Amino acid sequence: MDDPKERRKIQNRLNQRASRRRKALLSSNVPESSTRKWTVYVAPSQETATSRRQNHNPPQGENDEATVHFCYVSLETRRIILNLLHDRVNRGILTHALSSELLLPVTQWNIICAMYTNATTIGLTMALLAEDIISPFNICGPVTANLPPSLQPTCLQRSIVHHPWIDLCAVSSVRDAVLRNLHLYSEDELCHDLFGGSSDCTQPTGLLIWGEAWDPSAYEISEKMFRKWEWLWRECPEVIRSTNYWRLQREEEILVISD
Repeated sequence: MDDPKERRKIQNRLNQRASRRRKALLSSNVPESSTRKWTVYVAPSQETATSRRQNHNPPQGENDEATVHFCYVSLETRRIILNLLHDRVNRGILTHALSSELLLPVTQWNIICAMYTNATTIGLTMALLAEDIISPFNICGPVTANLPPSLQPTCLQRSIVHHPWIDLCAVSSVRDAVLRNLHLYSEDELCHDLFGGSSDCTQPTGLLIWGEAWDPSAYEISEKMFRKWEWLWRECPEVIRSTNYWRLQREEEILVISD
């Protein structure tokens, strides 16, 4: 899309949509955090106290839980959180008593790191992703010669105006399915579900990764995510294959698309 007037028109439309969404959020008294896409859930205890201090709220107990919107806090706060998590994992390894409650934060952290890695590869920053912007592939397209094959834009990515969060997944069939069905779902809800925003205390609910960010075969969708969005995964055979590979490694039943 090379026409500056058309680009401005689309950008204005996106900005207006974002403004309406924010106003609706305020009028309904819904916490803004419910629509944030990039979140890290921090385990209870010391991490909780740290995150609450950053929000100027006193800790209420050792077993309370807090949610930290990792990409919306200061660099210093990020360093504190990462150091605490690093120290806690190391203590668990040394004592052979790694807490199972760390599994969910770590698996969610892995997928966020993977998306951050792919964003950097494409030339995006987390600050840009937090705005209602158009994918660079819609404007003139970044130089793609150095992108791995899995992150090369598809025809749909170039032709359908969209937010660049969709560009970050290394599974092209997932990107195309998301774009092809934009009119059938809430983008905020899907993005929230994919990146662990609705994880409960017992199991991951979003997208998981067990390898390099650019490798499609490293991705897995959780069973809860699969059940909720099964209609979407019908168009994503690659991620179903990789999901079942990882499930078999854990001796779990494979996921099958219903007829």
